[in-house]
Amino acid sequence: MRITGTFIDEITVDIMSNNWGPQEWAKDFRAMKHIGIDTVIIIRSGFQNQCIFSSKTLKKHIPTMLPVYDDLCELFLKLSEENGIALYFGTYDDYHKLKNNGHQKIIEVNKEFVEEAWQKYGSFKAFKGWYITQELAVKDDASMRCIKEIADHCKLISNKKLPT
Repeated sequence: MRITGTFIDEITVDIMSNNWGPQEWAKDFRAMKHIGIDTVIIIRSGFQNQCIFSSKTLKKHIPTMLPVYDDLCELFLKLSEENGIALYFGTYDDYHKLKNNGHQKIIEVNKEFVEEAWQKYGSFKAFKGWYITQELAVKDDASMRCIKEIADHCKLISNKKLPT
């Protein structure tokens, strides 16, 4: 069985790709294409006080947002298009808020965040859909509602372009 998809996790913890520039990412995308990867999923486009693009939404909701110097989302979309790779956009994640019953805040932030992302990047041919970053580590009603509301909103704003 072939593996044809992979996750990109470029803004969390201390991993080498945190320090990559456009050339390193271009090399990585070419390597992915060479080995048969046709799908990349940005595991999270925003995480706590970090983001892969300069998001007005996150700056409004997260007072400690770190500055963003490179638009990695645009870079990843361009590299995806150059290499014939489909890209799925991961939502914003802040597990500290979820651990502290901040589900409604995560829903509100993500609704605005995905609208902003869709307006900025929805016209890219490589943009094929969404990835809901939140996970059900604990199957409680608040977590399930959080995932459902974010997913429903993603579908609502992009249903005219993305396949069902």
